[in-house]
Amino acid sequence: MSELSGAKRALPTLADLKRVLMTRRAAIYGGLALAALLAFAWMDAGEEPLRPIVQHIASPIGDRGAS
Repeated sequence: MSELSGAKRALPTLADLKRVLMTRRAAIYGGLALAALLAFAWMDAGEEPLRPIVQHIASPIGDRGAS
């Protein structure tokens, strides 16, 4: 009889199966979310040309040296 009770304990319960399925489902959803985030970052991260910053800055000395 102890062999039978040990065999029954070895069988997974419904709660164990639900926990395994929830873990797998969470891993799949997490992987899909990560893939979507990486795909969006890849599409959105196009390189833009660098533009020089050209701006007149007033000299603290003034424009004495311009003439």
